[in-house]
Amino acid sequence: MYVHPEHRGEGINGKVMQYLIQWGKDQGFTEFQLDVYDENTSARKAYEKMGFVPEILTMRLDNIPPENQK
Repeated sequence: MYVHPEHRGEGINGKVMQYLIQWGKDQGFTEFQLDVYDENTSARKAYEKMGFVPEILTMRLDNIPPENQK
């Protein structure tokens, strides 16, 4: 989720996430997952603060032919 820099620290992400989680619970969902880039430490901390825990590590190898590399 992107929050404009002018509005960061206002709890917008937390409010939206709380709403979505409650909506999901009301619909009968029992599990919630999200993706976050490993280097996005501020987002990871925010989600961990809400109770999300890291579960899986995805590793990737890009196989780009040398003629297409920058």
